[in-house]
Amino acid sequence: MNKKIKPVFLISLPRCGSTLLQRILMGHSKISSIAEPWLLLPFIYTCKSTGIISAYSHQATRIGITDVINNLPNKQKDYYKFVSDFAYNIYNSLSKPGSVYFLDKTPRYSLIIPEIAEIFPEAKFIFLFRNPVQIFASMLAIKDKNNTKRFKRKTRRHHRP
Repeated sequence: MNKKIKPVFLISLPRCGSTLLQRILMGHSKISSIAEPWLLLPFIYTCKSTGIISAYSHQATRIGITDVINNLPNKQKDYYKFVSDFAYNIYNSLSKPGSVYFLDKTPRYSLIIPEIAEIFPEAKFIFLFRNPVQIFASMLAIKDKNNTKRFKRKTRRHHRP
């Protein structure tokens, strides 16, 4: 790899305005990005024992990967270095000429912030927050009107004395 793009991670919950912010930042000539790469989640969750649903035996995979990691000279440090090299290669390939930064906006990365910080110690992070009530209202607004009506009807019934 001849050039290392600088990763920037946009961390937020869904419906917080991260797509708008991503599009604004992508307007800068030195910033590249794609919708939501989800690139790092499988590599991090391969080592986790919970929070996974898969069509294969995740526990068997985790045991196998853990064995691989334990046989590397520097264990987890080496594994994260390989994940970092892989991600840098992908980010470089996805970046337009002249880019300095690659913005990775994947909302589920809020679940793996410590691991990302360890894999990319020089990375920049942008944390986007929004009032949870507004997030919920935004989710309701994008639902089908019938679903919203059903929700309102159930809520009214529930609160009657």
